[in-house]
Amino acid sequence: MPVPSTIPPIGLMPEPPNRATDSPTIFYQKADTWVDHEYNHLQPEMNVSITGMNEWGVWANDTAIDVSADADRAEAAADAVADYKGDWVAGYNTTGYDAGDAVTYGTVGGIYASKIIDNLTEPTDGTVTSEWNYTAPSVKSITAGTNISVTGTDTEPIVSFDGASVSLTGAITEEVASMPADEINPANGTAQLKVMTVDSTFTEIMETGQYVVVRLTTGGFTPTWPAMTWIGGAEPTYTTTDDILFYQIGSEFCGAYIGSVVA
Repeated sequence: MPVPSTIPPIGLMPEPPNRATDSPTIFYQKADTWVDHEYNHLQPEMNVSITGMNEWGVWANDTAIDVSADADRAEAAADAVADYKGDWVAGYNTTGYDAGDAVTYGTVGGIYASKIIDNLTEPTDGTVTSEWNYTAPSVKSITAGTNISVTGTDTEPIVSFDGASVSLTGAITEEVASMPADEINPANGTAQLKVMTVDSTFTEIMETGQYVVVRLTTGGFTPTWPAMTWIGGAEPTYTTTDDILFYQIGSEFCGAYIGSVVA
């Protein structure tokens, strides 16, 4: 609770004038004293008291609003937990849907809330139907200059855009990594360095649509590549250091020689 402005005690009131007992001179002296006290003492003291009470009132109102908002958030969270039934399963009404019960479904994300009891109808991906309300996943915005760290696995991408175009303004900077072992794998980054110290047989782990640019320093050693298609028809003749683009189209692993790196 805030400490309001100091509320001073109301000063002692002077004796009021009395026409029945006071002489005219005494009456006017008392009247002047009374008016002076009311103007210079009583009114400022009352103003300070009112200010203090207003400060308490504002604090009490703000506190009530905060408490109400917290209660609403807690109620919404409790409802979401209580109404969420997990992923949609065919025949779920063996336990029974209530209207408003929510499930997850499909690939586009979001929440599907049943409009009917004992809902046997499979949701339609990303669509409101006569049986299901659909709420799309929220879109998160990121303030410019914000550093973001995300973690995923080789089999579970950390970012997925399904059926949507992506527009990027500004540069994209990716760390250039050293190729671990002799494996062409975009999970290690799409820009990699490889310095050969022995003759090496390379493998690849790529899915369609993926690519890796490799800066290869052979050191006079011989690389052996997995089954692949060289754009231009033949494996290039290597210089000291060369840039090569590897990419996957369907089941076809391809390589395109970019050129020799001249220091």
